[in-house]
Amino acid sequence: MSLFNENTTVEDLLALKKSALQAYLKQKNRKISGTKLELAQRAFEVNKEDNVCMPTSSVSDAREKGSLSDTESRSNSHVSDTDIISVDSLNSGWTSDTKLFPQISHRDVEQYLIYSSHRTEDSGKMECYRQFIRGFNFYKEGYIHNIMVNLIEKDSKMCYIRSKCYPSMKQGTYTQWVCLSKEAPYTILKAYCSCPAG
Repeated sequence: MSLFNENTTVEDLLALKKSALQAYLKQKNRKISGTKLELAQRAFEVNKEDNVCMPTSSVSDAREKGSLSDTESRSNSHVSDTDIISVDSLNSGWTSDTKLFPQISHRDVEQYLIYSSHRTEDSGKMECYRQFIRGFNFYKEGYIHNIMVNLIEKDSKMCYIRSKCYPSMKQGTYTQWVCLSKEAPYTILKAYCSCPAG
């Protein structure tokens, strides 16, 4: 079975040798120069183009294919910008009970960091490939700790998840939080990290 299919992630492609990425891109008549990360990003986009299929009914399928815009994704989550409560106002209600965490997937995070239009300077796609890969690797390597959720109120349509991250090179910790919808289709609405990379 080919690695290049609808479930392929950037992380999968980075596990390949640079020569394998170049061979794939050459086969697709695409540029083969650049760093391994650039080649993986290019191969990821080409593979997505090859495997895009229009969903018939599932919103989550559309989001996984990167075919829903950020506005469409937000409207399907039934949460608007004006509904979002500031994380700074949540002085209580935090818990580490994992049973209360929304069942957000790796694909949901991919949708936010790569395809959503949350960039500060313009409305283009974020395309945060490096942050997506490094963040997931930090989690797998045990850098992330003190993960907690705040459901805000019972009838609230959104919640916050926050955590601490040990820096890979320095002492101390960074703080992260993500605001997301409580129910499927799970949509990341906002996110923040106190690290210098943002």
